[in-house]
Amino acid sequence: MAFDRERMMFNRVAKDVELHVPVVCTECNRINSTQCETHNGGIEDVPIKVAGIPWAKLNYIKSQCVSYNDKTETQFDGQQYINECLKIMIVDAPWGATDDMFLLQVGGALGVELEKLIPSAYGTNDEEDEDIEETLATIKKE
Repeated sequence: MAFDRERMMFNRVAKDVELHVPVVCTECNRINSTQCETHNGGIEDVPIKVAGIPWAKLNYIKSQCVSYNDKTETQFDGQQYINECLKIMIVDAPWGATDDMFLLQVGGALGVELEKLIPSAYGTNDEEDEDIEETLATIKKE
């Protein structure tokens, strides 16, 4: 069997995803419609386009998120990892660019939904590819 270069290259095709973000009721500060059916709480569907991250770029992001202390112990900056992944993965969203300024202002409900898109930082590359495809498929179904 001959080497199939096209099959081995990363295909960065954006997929349509809907995030289901609980909306905080401005009347009673409850988060979802099961808690506040009489006011304006509920779930807002937020359509975005998401693409995966190529292997080399994901490895680069991981390496940038690792630091060493005086005792040569490693520390992983999970917040930086999440932000860098989201900035690459989200190719189209109603808020415009997914940049550091936007990510610093994201509320908890949207943040939780965005976090679901992130590939595991600790799995193998094959597992990460499967994880993101599975996550995108799950979110798309919801």
